[in-house]
Amino acid sequence: MTTSNNSNLLDSEEEEIAKSKPSSLRFVELVLGALIIIGTTLSLFLIPGSGPVIVLSASVLVLMYFFLGFAFFNGIRLRKVFKRTSYKGIKTSKIIGAIGTGIVLSLCLVGIMFKLMFWPGQQQMLFSSLTLLVPVFVISIVKYARAKSPYYINIMTRLFIIGGLSLVLYYTRWTHVKYRDHPTLIKAFDDYNQNHTPEGLQRLNEERDKAMNDEK
Repeated sequence: MTTSNNSNLLDSEEEEIAKSKPSSLRFVELVLGALIIIGTTLSLFLIPGSGPVIVLSASVLVLMYFFLGFAFFNGIRLRKVFKRTSYKGIKTSKIIGAIGTGIVLSLCLVGIMFKLMFWPGQQQMLFSSLTLLVPVFVISIVKYARAKSPYYINIMTRLFIIGGLSLVLYYTRWTHVKYRDHPTLIKAFDDYNQNHTPEGLQRLNEERDKAMNDEK
């Protein structure tokens, strides 16, 4: 009986040690986050290729949060995601909370990507994702006040960073930031956003090509 108890104790200790180590998913998150920052920085200097860097890295991070959030926020390593024993001792509420958080963060990232790429629906995406983020963030604060669990710290940290960035971008006229040295291009963007005419789109593309050539 004692041997069995000692064995179970060792197994639980090994599980805690494994979960305390940085998971491969968190490493992927850091790399993708760094790539988004690099792509955005290159975009501010109108360097060709910055758009694909932003879209690809943000898209992969969106997929990771959306489909693997249940494992990511519970500290499950990638190679153990599909092992039932990996979720031993994890409450169902934490699994559900991790899934919900992953969905909210993925929606925020989609809104951020839309904003950085000037795609239609950018403001609506940011607004809807922020609307969903607020209750998740409040619930996380309440839960942390009761449990003081690192699980909620991980969630709140990401909600604060990504949600904060979404909020800043929502109130930022990104065209005025990115094309600050090209007032005619800014005007072309504003005109097209108001009217959405084929002529406006043609002028917008011409002004954008001109701005890119001027930066070379």
